[in-house]
Amino acid sequence: MVRTRQCGGALRLDGVPVDLVKEKAHSPWEAEYAETEDGAKLKLGKQIAYTRSDGAYHAISRHDNVAGRPLFIRLSDRSVVRVDDDGLASRGYLKLRWERDEPVWLAVPASGRRPEVTLRDGTTVSLRTGLLRQAWHEDHIRFRVPRGVGTGRVTIDCGPIAGDPLLRVRRGA
Repeated sequence: MVRTRQCGGALRLDGVPVDLVKEKAHSPWEAEYAETEDGAKLKLGKQIAYTRSDGAYHAISRHDNVAGRPLFIRLSDRSVVRVDDDGLASRGYLKLRWERDEPVWLAVPASGRRPEVTLRDGTTVSLRTGLLRQAWHEDHIRFRVPRGVGTGRVTIDCGPIAGDPLLRVRRGA
């Protein structure tokens, strides 16, 4: 499976960049975005989850036994200058709530106040608790079709996917 970040390129349909649909992440290791209350997507440290011991965060593999251990994700979006989750985590990390085979969520402190971030422009916004990933799978990719484009060749800026694929676009699917 090819991912756009492997070559730093954008997925294109008939030469026009497309926006990949975002869907619920089902594990900390597939979470790619946190979403603000106004729908803006903030990048997470991709495919990395952390645990904390003695005040330090340590990367943990999806193959490690995580039962009973608190898990964290790190915000890596450069537009974020401060993260506030009422002390559940620190230094840009956010505590997670997750059960295997279920979507992963940001933990909410006892105060009930959702985690907030302060952006470079000085605004502070709350985060939605669900984490997201790109809807890119081995057997399908979901994206928004730009106006005026129907079907065509799907490419990544660094080259075509599997040669010259044929894509059938189903609107509203």
